[in-house]
Amino acid sequence: MGLISFMNSEELTTGCVKTPTSDDTKRRLARESLGYNCNNSKDFVRLFPDLHKLWTNEEKKILEKGTRLPATLNPESIILRDDLVSTTGVGVVSAASAGWHTRALALPASLESSLREIFTNHPDFPKPGINFVNVLPLWKHPSILRSLLPVLIEGIKTRFGEVDFFAGLEARGFLFAPLALAMGLPFCVLRKAGKLPGKVERIGYALEYGEAELEMEMDHGLWGKRGVILDDLLATGGTLRASKELLIKCGCTPIGALVLVELKELNGAEKAGLEIVAALAY
Repeated sequence: MGLISFMNSEELTTGCVKTPTSDDTKRRLARESLGYNCNNSKDFVRLFPDLHKLWTNEEKKILEKGTRLPATLNPESIILRDDLVSTTGVGVVSAASAGWHTRALALPASLESSLREIFTNHPDFPKPGINFVNVLPLWKHPSILRSLLPVLIEGIKTRFGEVDFFAGLEARGFLFAPLALAMGLPFCVLRKAGKLPGKVERIGYALEYGEAELEMEMDHGLWGKRGVILDDLLATGGTLRASKELLIKCGCTPIGALVLVELKELNGAEKAGLEIVAALAY
């Protein structure tokens, strides 16, 4: 008999274990939660179509018998994290979510030192209490940028697996378009309200120092595609969360974000509700 018989409704939908248990039990609970959501939640199927495709009738039968797992859902390849159940060759977000975290890039020591040297800190900007880290000097040092790009690309491939497109946030997120060019992927823009022509989808959100709106063109040709959001800095996470929700409204599947800098004390990854890859943390 599977664990599903002993799980309450919250555990079934989130995959979170409230009582101490072994890693093997956690893996199995996460798989039971995945199956429950694929079978019972229309919203889950809409948001995570790749997961639903994996959940074939044959795989369900194998899991119900409690024997082995198919190759696409090998228990040894499952990463036990709060925010993600990643499977080898698949890299999909599951319902087993109890928190979101940031993974730091493995920067060469010399490159990290160079970045920290050229980035500038601006306390109390744009308002008191905010420490602004300016990354724009990076684009004044092409040799450093040239060294950083392959590290960013490797971090994206390692963390997110298959990526279909990038979405750049206005305005500094636009500077990451060379990543899309280098990886041969489409690059779409998420702009402030009133900047895009034609039919757009819009979402409003709160900033640390006011309110704003983001827009995305509806004729983007990326329906159902897996995208990574690009921006310069992760602070409170409000803008990234709005970007995630906007992509979902536009029929896309946001699987994470890449930033150059994370301000750790603000816990922005939790509010963003995304898996974040960051080059540097402050």
